[in-house]
Amino acid sequence: MKYNYHTHTARCNHADGNDADYVKAAYESGIAQLGFADHVPQPGFEGIFESWFRMKPCETEGYFESIRQLKEQYKDKMDILAGFEVEYYPGHFDSMLSHISTFKPDYLILGQHFTNNEYDGVYVGSPQCTEESMWKYVEQVKEAVKTGLFSYIAHPDLPNVSCSEDIIKKAAYEICAAAIDDGIPVECNLLGLMGNRWYPKKAFFEVAGDMGCPVILGLDAHLPDSFICTQYENHAMKMLAECGITPIDKLNIRRPF
Repeated sequence: MKYNYHTHTARCNHADGNDADYVKAAYESGIAQLGFADHVPQPGFEGIFESWFRMKPCETEGYFESIRQLKEQYKDKMDILAGFEVEYYPGHFDSMLSHISTFKPDYLILGQHFTNNEYDGVYVGSPQCTEESMWKYVEQVKEAVKTGLFSYIAHPDLPNVSCSEDIIKKAAYEICAAAIDDGIPVECNLLGLMGNRWYPKKAFFEVAGDMGCPVILGLDAHLPDSFICTQYENHAMKMLAECGITPIDKLNIRRPF
């Protein structure tokens, strides 16, 4: 991999290593363009709910200062971008955008984890995810894509639902159709392979291949060592080839503001 747009930082409370560690590891592994997309802060949650897996609004400025300093430091070696992984929460989407627009992120990726507004919804990666929750997830992903703000859809096959492959493929069709209409790729998430998780799902990418939906690899790096990933990249490339997919390398960055 020479391009990765899904990199976290310790600010999300479930990743380790400082920002410089990630950049150094990425550079040493041959990455030409590195995108940080840590979990977006949600200022509208204050006084309602404290999310455990994202930076606080007060950390946003430091996030951008750190990454842009590293961008300058490595300007002759690699390109570094500062973005966010964003959920579409209908009750808080506008306030979140208002907050981050001040900092002019380079790009946004859509990484939906919960239905509704998180605190009143379901984590679709839980084994308790139901078919109903999966379809709610699909609808929120589709609504998010309609905004035209996102550069790609992260782990589109996240729902950990026990249902027939036919139903999984119907959900995949809906998401891939939205991505195609908006001209953005879906992600084959390598963290799922590294962690031996339930995704990436081959059934999802069989649909993507049949539809001609563009696909991009994403490390979803939560550790600097994530960049040493040759065997997982090879595994993903083999699976995608079996689905008739050649993933794109470099992302067409869509600036949201």
